[in-house]
Amino acid sequence: MHKKNTTQLSTILYVEGGKFVSHVYKEGLEEEGFSVDIAYNGIDALEKMRTQKPDIVLLELLIPKKNGFEVLEEIRLDKALHAIPVVVLTELDTESDREKAKALGVSSYLTKSTVSMKEVIDAIKEQLRWKAVR
Repeated sequence: MHKKNTTQLSTILYVEGGKFVSHVYKEGLEEEGFSVDIAYNGIDALEKMRTQKPDIVLLELLIPKKNGFEVLEEIRLDKALHAIPVVVLTELDTESDREKAKALGVSSYLTKSTVSMKEVIDAIKEQLRWKAVR
């Protein structure tokens, strides 16, 4: 049986308030073979998740309109969305933020100031592989 490459054709919804940062990550992820859409706030993120059903969400917690924690709460309560893996990529680096995100079902928690693009890509691929075997 031929297994789908976890990178090719996998769609990522990247939720990031900063246009420059989102462009940099989008470019790096697309070079790796992912299809990337961007939402610049929590309300748009939830709308895009419901209409586009991405394979994975890359989520900054510090976003306008609805913060990342509010987005996570809505994802976990929505039966159509709760199975989508979420990787947090954020500026927040406190243990309480990590614990809160984990309690809301986050797959991976990465801090922008301490991870490389390769580590972000590896975390996404790991979650996609895990999702494929579920």
